[in-house]
Formats: sequence, structure tokens, C-alpha cells
Amino acid sequence: MGRCAVADGPGDPSADRNTRAGTAMRAVAVVAPDVLRAEVRPLPTLRPGEVLVRVAAAGVNRHDIGQRKRGAAPAGARSDLPGLEVAGEVVESLSAAVPVGSRIAALVDGGGYAEYCAADAGLCFALPAGMAATEAAAWPEALLTAWYSAVELGQLPSGGTLLILGAAGGVGIAAIQMALIRGANVVAAASTAAKREALAALGAAVSGYRDDELSEAVGAASGGRGADVVLDLTGTDRAASNLGLVACSGRIVHMASGELPAIALPLRGLMAKSACITGGLLRPLPLAQKRHLASRVRAELWPHVGTKLRAVIDRIFPLEEAVQAHRRIESRAAVGKVVLSLDQTSPQ
Repeated sequence: MGRCAVADGPGDPSADRNTRAGTAMRAVAVVAPDVLRAEVRPLPTLRPGEVLVRVAAAGVNRHDIGQRKRGAAPAGARSDLPGLEVAGEVVESLSAAVPVGSRIAALVDGGGYAEYCAADAGLCFALPAGMAATEAAAWPEALLTAWYSAVELGQLPSGGTLLILGAAGGVGIAAIQMALIRGANVVAAASTAAKREALAALGAAVSGYRDDELSEAVGAASGGRGADVVLDLTGTDRAASNLGLVACSGRIVHMASGELPAIALPLRGLMAKSACITGGLLRPLPLAQKRHLASRVRAELWPHVGTKLRAVIDRIFPLEEAVQAHRRIESRAAVGKVVLSLDQTSPQ
């Protein structure tokens, strides 16, 4: 990870955990390429339709790692702090739909690595009774990305077959359970036996990455048709293999670019399958489109959170150990979500 480190900035927040109810908060910021630093920041100022969340937990995503490596947030981001999903309590509200005192999870446009975070009310989800914040924080980014990729972009039909490549992360695990709820058949590919065992426990047929393994698993799940949707979360060049696995008129959806500048696309194979190859990023979508996605997830998936949708938490780290959380994801050993906790007594 190069020079990646969390270093204390001026006014080390570790000296005072309990005096941030007013105008200042502790946070972890990206201050240079590959450098995270603990800082004291002012509380966010709300915009119309937003709420202020006292953050109890924040999900960690590969997007956060990309921001750390680049050394800056995307242009126009709501906050320069990393963190795209949080769970906690609303302490201030400019929306009648999400009143003060609500326990919520939320998709946010940065700012999650902090004690307080601004969230659009349309991207908030009420927590089921008794759900821990560390579990709730695992869902917003993962569920919305799974829905956007497989349903909106992939047009996965009920009774169809979904192949997920790189299925052991938060999005993959959410997509498995979402597709099963919607009546699809699911094949989940992962690199190790331990990962495949965890995915099988969620109800997916599992496979390694050899073409013969994948072909056999997809053929069995689809009755020999091929996958209606191939959801590729690997960020690797699997273009030829994916075309061999997708059904005629099926869709291949890329949701991770990794370090690849491009993929080598076999045009004849694409033409033979009449396949569509597409991809997307959730964060840059217009707010109105994110609200639309959230409304669909809220109506069709959120009622199942905690029952048919079970969070798989790989590891919980304190906020100040964000570096270790990033390293855990980069090691590719994680199964499920890595979460940051702002509860100082949380297990690691």
C-alpha cells in the first residue's frame, strides 16, 4: 500500500472522544495520494432536503480505496472525506420525511469516515428494530449497486440466470440474495474454497474461475441457455470467457475497472451472441436517479433486510484504523463487508 498511513493532524481527535456535540467532529481524511489522516473537522452544514447523521458505523468500499490512491475525492463530491454509506441516528433534519431521532442507514456522496455526515433524505433507509449499526452500514451502497447493475442495467428477468464474477464482496453478496428474492437462478464465482462455501450458504450455485467450471455451473443453472446477465465485479479482462457464458441476447455488466485501461473484445463472439456489454458507476449518477434507485430498493428489498437479506460482515475496525480496513479489502481475503465503527468498544 505504499505510504498509506493514518497520521494525526493538528488537534489530535484521540484526546477527546466525547465533546463533539457542537461544531467539531473527528474524521479520517485523504490528504495526499495513499495517505489517510485523522483530523478534527467542522460539522457539515445541511442543504435543503438533507439530514445530519450521528454516524455509528460506515461501510468500506473499493471506491474509498480508489479515492485514497488518487489522493482526492471526485470533482463535485458532497464531501471530500471518504465513505459512501453510513448508519446512525438523525440529529438534525431539513426533511419532514426523516425526523430527528430516526435510526437510519444512508447512501452518501462522501463523508462517511466521520462522526457526523450529511445525507439526502431520499437516500435514507429506516433501520429494522434491533438491527446493529455495523450490520445496517453494510447495505446502502451494496444493495443500490446490486439493483442498478443487475436489474436496471442487466434487465435480469424473473426466472433468469445471473452469473456473478467476484461474488464474495459486499456487492456480490447483496446481488446473490437480491436475485434469489426476485426468483432468479444464481451462479457465484469466487477464488477460494472458503469464499465459495460462504456463497453456497446463501443459496447460490458456486464455481471457481476456470472456463470449464463456469461453463458447467452456468449450463446446469440455466438449462444450457447461458447466463441472462453476467455481472463482472472482478476488474479483469474476461471478455472472451464472458461471451462464452452469456445467453443469446444476454447482457454483460461491468461494475469494476480494476487497473485495466481496456478489455480485448472478441467482436465475432459478441455478434454471434447478439449480446449487450455495458457497465456503470453508482456515485456519479444524478441525485434524482439515485433517489429512484433508493425508492425501488426501499419498496422491494429493504423489507427483507435482516431476514432474506443477511449481512455478511468480514471484519469491523475502529474509525482510526481505516488503513487496516483498506488493507483487509486489498488483500482479497475478505468475505463480505468491511465496516468502520465509531463505537470505541466495538470488536475488531
